[in-house]
Amino acid sequence: MLKILLLSLFFLWQSSAPSQAQEGMKLRLISSNNNYSTASATIHSNLSLGLQSVQTIPNGQFQILLAATSSAGLGNDGQPDYSAYDIADLVVSCPNNVDGFTFAAPQISTADVSNLQIGNETFHLISCAYTGDGQTNNANFGYSNSNYFQLNNLINPLNNTSQDASQIIFTPVWIRQLDANGEIIYNQVDAVGMSRTVQMSAKVSPHISFTIEGVPESTSACNMALSDTTDATGVNFGFVDEKSFSNAAQKLTVVSNNVDFVVTAIENDQMGLENGQGKAAICPADALAYDNCLPNATVLNMTATQEQPWLNPEDGKGLAFTMENLTGNDNAFSYEQGFRHFADAENQENPVVIMSNLAQTTSVDFICYRLIAKKTNLNGFYHNYITYTLTATF
Repeated sequence: MLKILLLSLFFLWQSSAPSQAQEGMKLRLISSNNNYSTASATIHSNLSLGLQSVQTIPNGQFQILLAATSSAGLGNDGQPDYSAYDIADLVVSCPNNVDGFTFAAPQISTADVSNLQIGNETFHLISCAYTGDGQTNNANFGYSNSNYFQLNNLINPLNNTSQDASQIIFTPVWIRQLDANGEIIYNQVDAVGMSRTVQMSAKVSPHISFTIEGVPESTSACNMALSDTTDATGVNFGFVDEKSFSNAAQKLTVVSNNVDFVVTAIENDQMGLENGQGKAAICPADALAYDNCLPNATVLNMTATQEQPWLNPEDGKGLAFTMENLTGNDNAFSYEQGFRHFADAENQENPVVIMSNLAQTTSVDFICYRLIAKKTNLNGFYHNYITYTLTATF
């Protein structure tokens, strides 16, 4: 995508019209700066004119004359003109807080006023009249402060022969200072050189990654001591019994360049006893009644979407999980609130969101597992599978 913008530069020379200027009276163009915006098919610019006066002229006015079209009514119709400004959207502000100058509200006349014809040229007239002694000693209008003559939302000229944005055109700007009788004391002509620039733009593709890391048993996670070490692909509790908790953890990390996401979790079934051929027993919803199943924790009111405290082995048997946020504040709940079951695919439950975030670059959480056997569980190897799924929500 390319946006064409307008750059205005001021080139300064002294007027050679001696009949309109008294010797020794000078008004200097010190600086200009610009802001840019685009609107429809027109290109607007903001001009800041910084002036320095070294002549005492009380109760006078400054006038800025901008090149205008000679065609009646076209100089303020909101459409760009050839080699001339359109002022339909123009907003003007005069300086303030300058010793010896108290400015009235700016006055803007259109090119349809006959007295704005100077020779063969037609102009828009912007007037900033002032009262006060018009003191000398380098009266400062934007020289070292922000008291500019500010012209905003000018609609810039088109080239006379082409609308090619690469063309450079020059349009005159006259700056005059008048005394209390309306006599022109100083008259200067400048040219605004219009050069075109292009804005470079690019898009960066969204990216996101999801990793699972093991956590050693020496780590403190979810405010509990871990009894077992894990790796990225599995959680091996080893031998468990009905008297004490076995605790383990893994670390879940999502990294993106400000991509919204969710992570869901679901188990294929509750933990079932292997049959000797690598296949676990199928556990019904009420797995507590089956001695070949390690059920989802039998804590009162605990579900896959509702956490409950689980501090004592006597409060329930089976498997549950909790979380601790490390970076990103994205976990669905935390260990301070309790534990939850994993959603059970075998019993027609849907995956449940455990992490989510909006425009987070890095999200890191401990997911902590707690397991305790029933007294009647058969000896042997029990297992199930937990599936974590990352989904970007563009």
